[in-house]
Amino acid sequence: TDSGRVGPYCVASLASPTPSSGGQIDAHRDGFTVRAQAYTCTVAEGAVITSFRLVSSDGLGPELAGPQGWGQLALFDDVPFFWDAWDVEGYHAEKPLPMQKPTAAKIEARPTGDGWTVSSEWRLSSESSCVVSLFLPAVGASVRYSFDVKWHESHKLLKFICATPITADAATFDAQFGQVNRPTHT
Repeated sequence: TDSGRVGPYCVASLASPTPSSGGQIDAHRDGFTVRAQAYTCTVAEGAVITSFRLVSSDGLGPELAGPQGWGQLALFDDVPFFWDAWDVEGYHAEKPLPMQKPTAAKIEARPTGDGWTVSSEWRLSSESSCVVSLFLPAVGASVRYSFDVKWHESHKLLKFICATPITADAATFDAQFGQVNRPTHT
């Protein structure tokens, strides 16, 4: 949005140019940086956005990507005490499972000229993998992720981490019959 506010179901607010309209891509050791008219975005291995800032007439806006970045994957043991496939026990976050390093992120201009696609593959285990694709559109106000997961695990939990430094008193979640507002503090 033009006001710089992040909408309720958006990862971030942005308006990116078409690849042919002067967007600049700078490669570096840890990934690459996309400099566009409306934003500056740094993408590291695994298609993880490590920095995202909107560009305004005053210069760069505040950092919207949190310390873990957007798009980090984490794998955990999920062994429920009571009901299999229904409960997620609170202790699961204490023991993340090791994963192989993701492949280097590849960026390419889409053939339709409507933005860039960034992709990377994460090996979750010897049998399971996840291809993460990030789309930075030329028109619109979104960062879109898509996933192709080949899952051959049991009692494992895969999390997509999309941390932001944005703080709020409550969060809105989709529910079966509408939305639920919940406080963000414990």
